[in-house]
Amino acid sequence: MLASALSYGIGLSDSLMLAAAGEGEVGAISAGVQIQNLVTTVTLGFDAAILLLCARYLGGGKEREALSCGSLGTLLSLGFGLLCFAAFFFFPDLFVSLLSREEKVISLGGEYLRTLSLSFPLFCASGALAAILKSRKQVGAVFSASLISLGVKVALNFLLIPDYSLGLGARGAALSTVLARGAELAFLAVCFLLSVKDKLRRFLPTSSAARAFVRYGTPLLLSQLVWAANLFYSTSVMGRYGEGLISAIGIANTLNTLSAVVTSGIAGGAAILLSREIGNGKTDTVRLHTRSAEITFLLLGIAVGAVIFILHKPFVSLYSVSGEVRATALSLLLFLSLLAPITGYQSAAMLGIIKSGGDVGFVLFSESVSVFLIIIPLSLLGSALSVTPTLLYVALKADGIPKCFLAFRRIRSSSYPKRQAAEQFGT
Repeated sequence: MLASALSYGIGLSDSLMLAAAGEGEVGAISAGVQIQNLVTTVTLGFDAAILLLCARYLGGGKEREALSCGSLGTLLSLGFGLLCFAAFFFFPDLFVSLLSREEKVISLGGEYLRTLSLSFPLFCASGALAAILKSRKQVGAVFSASLISLGVKVALNFLLIPDYSLGLGARGAALSTVLARGAELAFLAVCFLLSVKDKLRRFLPTSSAARAFVRYGTPLLLSQLVWAANLFYSTSVMGRYGEGLISAIGIANTLNTLSAVVTSGIAGGAAILLSREIGNGKTDTVRLHTRSAEITFLLLGIAVGAVIFILHKPFVSLYSVSGEVRATALSLLLFLSLLAPITGYQSAAMLGIIKSGGDVGFVLFSESVSVFLIIIPLSLLGSALSVTPTLLYVALKADGIPKCFLAFRRIRSSSYPKRQAAEQFGT
């Protein structure tokens, strides 16, 4: 979770350094960050598949299979990162224009995105290597990499962004991200090489790794693609309301990312533990640990909601924006603070418990239902009724409640986790 918190600090440093630049700069960064979030969302699908398969195989003592899956996942993730780089480097204005109609946001956001796209292959490769190292219980290396990345990012931000130094603004923020991701990847690559040592020759894709990835990785990737499409759709819907709302959402999302950081961190730890236990055949202890994890997820969600509620007013006051934007950001953060316990539980339960149990098809099902049967219909209805931006934002976040119920019920079904474990890993 500490490594996730440090990664959160990378994005937070950009937002705070540009807080005094005005709504145009904040809106441009927000548009670029939304596209970066799409890349991150899909990349997490590759990382989740790598973590699940490698931890499961290592728990069963199958080193060769684990390295083969890690190799294939890394190549696929890197290929995706290169594809995103090509698309966003050569056509940045086109993609930003899909999220906002404001010329200033498109211009500044396109410039920011073009530079930021250089970091996408680095980020995808780093995520894959981090997942491999986590599955091998080397979370200290991942934490150290995040610490190095944050240090480089903050130092370069002071050099590149402010007017009293190089004064590159949003472009400087993107450039510092590229260099920080490069430093992170270099450190993780060294740690990985030291970890495998003489086993490096086994780090090659095999047909069995491909079959495992197709069976378990495909539903995970599809679920992440569905969610990425939802993020893009939601951002484009809200972007129609103009630069002010984009800025307000960007401010709110910056603080609300704290919830995602805590969720992904604790869920990742639970996924490693449960996957290795299932791979080792200890399915009898999985349910006991699952109950403890559920309670932890809920309590952390409540704590995060309280922190967002306490900090939302002083945090928004850091930004030089109009009174209308400030009021909108405050109302959004108030809603997000109330939603945090629900979001924290269902997100962590899906990632840390259900995915690690191998029930990846259910994850795809729940994501598809929430997007196509809840979020999109509600948003279309809200647009037709001309509701306020705040109410429309609530509609776009309404999927958390039914997904929370679905996760709760699925964890208590008889199919978790023994059926999934037995099918592929013979436990």
